[in-house]
Amino acid sequence: MILLDDEPLDSLLARLAGNDEIEGLVTTLDDCLSDLQERSIVWDRVLPDDGATEVAPMLVCPDDLDFSCTVVVVQIARRADLVRWQRFGFDRTDSPAPEAVGRDVDWLAGVGPFEFSLEGYRGFLRSCRTLKTEWWVEA
Repeated sequence: MILLDDEPLDSLLARLAGNDEIEGLVTTLDDCLSDLQERSIVWDRVLPDDGATEVAPMLVCPDDLDFSCTVVVVQIARRADLVRWQRFGFDRTDSPAPEAVGRDVDWLAGVGPFEFSLEGYRGFLRSCRTLKTEWWVEA
């Protein structure tokens, strides 16, 4: 679970967007996705190169755990020592190819931006990877 200011990300986005469909979605960063290619897409996009912007899948439906159902994406920009989650939206891409996720998005009004120091963001991503590894060890 991702917390922003001590509030779960799905709850925060649902509240800010006024959209209950987001509540209960799960993060893609905990390695829950059933498809290895989809997992790779998430991790390839979640930290763009300096000066770049990426659209990364961030939340998915807990029933399917893949990109075939509800997917909330985040537009992530990186500039020097700052990472910015610029905006969030529902992926509406009509393609079975996992790499197409994020090409067609219904952006949510009034949600974002959220800014993080690069150092803090890298620490957050390391903790997600550590939790993922621990989960696999315990299973």
